Formats: sequence, structure tokens, C-alpha cells
Amino acid sequence: MDRTLARDALFEGLVREFKRQFETVVDNLQSSMENVIEEHLAVVGATLDLIRSENVASESEQNPEFRLRVEAQIVVAQDEIGRFKQWCTLDALFNLFLLAYMQS
Repeated sequence: MDRTLARDALFEGLVREFKRQFETVVDNLQSSMENVIEEHLAVVGATLDLIRSENVASESEQNPEFRLRVEAQIVVAQDEIGRFKQWCTLDALFNLFLLAYMQS
């Protein structure tokens, strides 16, 4: 009986330690991913702004339909970026990690 209790206590201690270390790893991973994503999205946003500003000046006079299509696609891209940012939460990362772990 003492052995069983000792094993249970050892197991519970190991589970707590695993959870603590796992949370640290996930927090670090999330932080790193958020930084990389933010940098990438900033570049994408700057590119979209550049496209918009260059095209607005020349195409708005020559082809207003093109300008409207470009603006619509920019809105779509910005919406997708927003959804991507929402997806990159700790829960999503944890689920992704578990899925990868279970497949390996």
C-alpha cells in the first residue's frame, strides 16, 4: 500500500512538473510565434499600403474599377490577417502541439 501511495505521489509530482515545463515551453513558443507573425504581418501591411498608394494615384484617374478591386482585396487581406491573429492564441497552439505530438 505504501508503494502504491509513493507511486501515486511520484506520478502526481511528475505530472505537475510536466505541466509546468510544458506551459513554459508553450509560452516561449507563443511569444516567438507572435513576434514572427507580427513582423511578417507588418511587412504584408506595408506592402499593401504601398500597392494602394501607388495604384490610387495612377489608376484612380485611369481605371476607377481597378482601384475599387484593389481596395476590396486589401480589405479581404486585412480581414484574413485579423482572423489569423485571433487563431494564434495559446489554446490554438496547445491544440496544434497536441495534434503534432499524437501524430508522431
